[in-house]
Amino acid sequence: MDCANCGVCCTGWRVRLNALEQMTTAEQFKDGQFLKMVGNRCIFLDPQTMRCTNYDQRPDTCKRFTLGGDACRSRRREAGMETEQEAA
Repeated sequence: MDCANCGVCCTGWRVRLNALEQMTTAEQFKDGQFLKMVGNRCIFLDPQTMRCTNYDQRPDTCKRFTLGGDACRSRRREAGMETEQEAA
């Protein structure tokens, strides 16, 4: 499984910020307790590269999203991106 050009983990759902992240994240990137969305994607997802522009300082919620985990595979299936090899 490869993250390259995927981005499904950064679309279609809102990233909740923990208390520390809420205090340290600049207002222009927040929507209350969440990161702002641009359309259906996280404000930090570059739509050209499908990469996080804030990867080194991404929220804990993002850090816990496991590549190849159940949530990842479910999102990839919903987006029609899971290959037969990944589904096996």
